[in-house]
Amino acid sequence: MAFTDVLAEYGCSEVAPVDFYRDIFPDGSIERRGEFRTGEFIGNPIGVFQTERKGEEFKFHQIILNDLEGLKELQQSSFSILSGLTYFGRRNVLEHASKMYAMIFDIDGVTDKGLARFIYGTRCDFNIYPAPQYIVLSGSGIHLYYLFEEPIPLYPNIKLQLKELKYALTRKIWNMYVSDIKEPQYQGINQGFRVVGGKTKKGDIVRAFRCSEKKITLSYLNEFVQEQYRIDETKLFPDTTMSLIEAAAAYPEWYQKRVIDGEPKGRWHVSRRLYEWWKRQILSGATYHHRYYCIMLLAIIARKCSYYDKKHNPNPVTYEELEKDAYELQEYLNGIKPDEPFTKSDVKAALECFDSNFIDMTRKECERVTAITIPAQKRNYQKQEWHLEDMRTKKVNMKRRGQAFKKPEGRPSKGLSVYEWRQQHPEGRKADCNKDTGLDPKTIRKWWEYTPPTVRHISPNVRQEIDEFGRSHIIVTQPKLLFEYNRRLDERENNFDDDN
Repeated sequence: MAFTDVLAEYGCSEVAPVDFYRDIFPDGSIERRGEFRTGEFIGNPIGVFQTERKGEEFKFHQIILNDLEGLKELQQSSFSILSGLTYFGRRNVLEHASKMYAMIFDIDGVTDKGLARFIYGTRCDFNIYPAPQYIVLSGSGIHLYYLFEEPIPLYPNIKLQLKELKYALTRKIWNMYVSDIKEPQYQGINQGFRVVGGKTKKGDIVRAFRCSEKKITLSYLNEFVQEQYRIDETKLFPDTTMSLIEAAAAYPEWYQKRVIDGEPKGRWHVSRRLYEWWKRQILSGATYHHRYYCIMLLAIIARKCSYYDKKHNPNPVTYEELEKDAYELQEYLNGIKPDEPFTKSDVKAALECFDSNFIDMTRKECERVTAITIPAQKRNYQKQEWHLEDMRTKKVNMKRRGQAFKKPEGRPSKGLSVYEWRQQHPEGRKADCNKDTGLDPKTIRKWWEYTPPTVRHISPNVRQEIDEFGRSHIIVTQPKLLFEYNRRLDERENNFDDDN
């Protein structure tokens, strides 16, 4: 049985390409050719097609569906793709994405039985799969089009969440009952797909079939994934109706700085030490279901640490360095579960997040998607400079009044106390340590085998000194090792800044 027979059996009717795309991008939602709406930012869908004159080189072409000329040009090409997004300008990159009108899935290796099982799964009492509005036949696979009642404005905070939701839905739909291919193939939210009315790899015409008249919402898609992948629609930024002229009147300072003077958005200067720390966290804490998100966050952090500052970040992270590190980590991440490999295409998709739009991602969101704990800096709910100023002022005032400053160098590690006692009593027992130090027996058992990191690395070349407060200090005995010692101390600074 052919695909068309299965679709006909379930009442799916073929639609013309023009009607198909006008259903996705309703009349008035995009500009007409030559039209300019003063004070408004209107995004347009952008198609990509391959020209015969330049071989394999791709050329960008702006599609204005209301006059249909651009669509015809795409259909005549041997290879052309179009996404369900609109973009500002003439580049179909995620950074310039404006709104999502449709979420599209490409499922390869589908047989007629697999297609029948999928459609039945969208209509049975159990609602196994979300029901698409259109199924497009593109050769050996199918494209599933989920059209939204209202387009989703693609602010930076929602792009990452939509990508996470789409990946979760891909895992839901792509299974042994629908596809003969075992491993799902993931695409980003701005991935383009073969144009309806255009050509498949074999030269056949790409055809679209309507399966449902009713468009969907994010809440509907949320029902088919686990809670951690759902998007809370109540927390999305509403689509503004304010024009640029109205915004200039309402926010004159912003308009002067950002629009007239062209000042870039302010950024924090984050040290590359954060980037190096996250690489170590991946090697020690990455898990099977979160491999992609670990590399994704590596790309986001690399972008945070890519801004040069003479004092705070004199050696910024470059994209070339990120790409090299990511592919080196791919071998390790693949080894976590070799029977379900972590591929280079997964790394490539994650590297798309080397984007300034993602650097405001919060610490809690990072923890949620990577399943790795990221400790917050403790500043008594203040900015760093204010917290440090308070601490220094308090210390000066206590000294002036002749008061002893409690633990002036910070609370000593109990592990270090146990370690120091064992150094002085090589043959000592835990009970003896308890009598001498007064530490809890559980604490002693916990830290009995503890060795300070600095001692563990270069113990043959250091000595310990006890200061007037009873604190132990590591003293480097060979000057030539001082540089290496300082580097390793820097590596221990693993706090993730909430403000960054």
